[in-house]
Formats: sequence, C-alpha cells, structure tokens
Amino acid sequence: MKFLQQIMFRLVLLFFVFSAVYPVAAQTASSSASAKDQAVLIESVRTMALKAMTFQESNLASLNASQSNFTPDGWKEFLNHMNGFLDDDGAPTYTSTFTPSGKSIVLKKENDTIKIRIPGALAQTHGASTTNYRHAALDVTAGGNPVKIQHLEQVFMLQAISK
Repeated sequence: MKFLQQIMFRLVLLFFVFSAVYPVAAQTASSSASAKDQAVLIESVRTMALKAMTFQESNLASLNASQSNFTPDGWKEFLNHMNGFLDDDGAPTYTSTFTPSGKSIVLKKENDTIKIRIPGALAQTHGASTTNYRHAALDVTAGGNPVKIQHLEQVFMLQAISK
C-alpha cells in the first residue's frame, strides 16, 4: 500500500508541476510568435511608406504606384499634403527619395493599428536643384486587414534620432 501511495503522490506532484509550467511555456511561445508577427508588420508598413515617398518628377504613374497601399482616406490625405506640388495632370513637380538610416521605432500600437517612425534622409529634386534633409523621418500609421497606410507624415528634426 505504501508503494501505491508513493506512486500516487509522484503522479499528483508531476501533474501540478506540469500545470504550472505549461501556461508559461505556452505564453512564451505565443509572445515569440507575436514578436515575429509585429516584426513582419513593421517591415511591411516600412516598405509601403518607402514606396510612397519614392516618385519621379512629371511621372504620375510613379506617384500612383503606391495608392493601393493606402486606405481611401489615407490616400486623399497624402495627396492633399502634396497640394501645390502636383502639375495640372496630378503628376509630382519634383522627384522624391527617402533613404532609411536605422530601425523603425514603434510609437504606438493599439488593436490592429500601429504607428511607427522610420528615421532617414529625404532628397527632393526639381530640375537640377536638390534639397537634402539629413534628419528626416516618416511617421506612418497603418492597420486593417489587409494592412494599409492610414496616415503618412514627413517629420524633420534638428538632430538625428538615436539608434
């Protein structure tokens, strides 16, 4: 009988140890998958934003190439920001190139929406004249399924963002 009690005790002990460890292991696996999902989301939003900020002077197709990456309101806001810098046909009157200089920074994450800042340099060229903004960044809010840009804003700083 004593032998049977020892086996029962060990089984109960094993059950409690497993019950205590399993939720922690499941939570760790879940948070690891969540971190991977967030990294993929950030990279996707970053790629969409870089595409939006890369277009050629007098080339409407180069500007419109990123329209599908925006929500309808986000695209309208983006074009509204460019008001005064589009020709009569809606093509940009300058060439724009944004070159990232560091990792994207998560500014806010709420439900299915994320806001990131992409540090970098912005170059804008009109004809033979080029203006370089070395301490620039893109603030991008995106979300939904599929993920779309809801807001994209150029930010200019007095000094570089710490990496």
